[in-house]
Amino acid sequence: MVESAYMNKIVREIEALPEDAGNDKIAQTESELLGYHYSPVLTLEVPHFLTCTKTDLLDFLNNIPPTQQSELREEDLSLIVYHYKLLQKLRRNDPESWDIIMALMDDD
Repeated sequence: MVESAYMNKIVREIEALPEDAGNDKIAQTESELLGYHYSPVLTLEVPHFLTCTKTDLLDFLNNIPPTQQSELREEDLSLIVYHYKLLQKLRRNDPESWDIIMALMDDD
């Protein structure tokens, strides 16, 4: 069960992240990731995660019904934040982040 304090912490952490890349870069990164058949492992389904912006993600989290929030675990939210941070780095062409993706895809 996720305490509201933890949900607030997650929201603040996402709000503090850098601004999103432009729409073209978001689409290009999604296309590259789909070319690798990459799909992040999330225990909570975030619609259109690969094209998700910070605003989209915050809207998603803020609109989780209280009944569903009570079923979430901290790990569910931590995974979303981890993968979103990675996604932001991929959109900025961070080589180490692309290395992570390549390593994950080599393991499959």
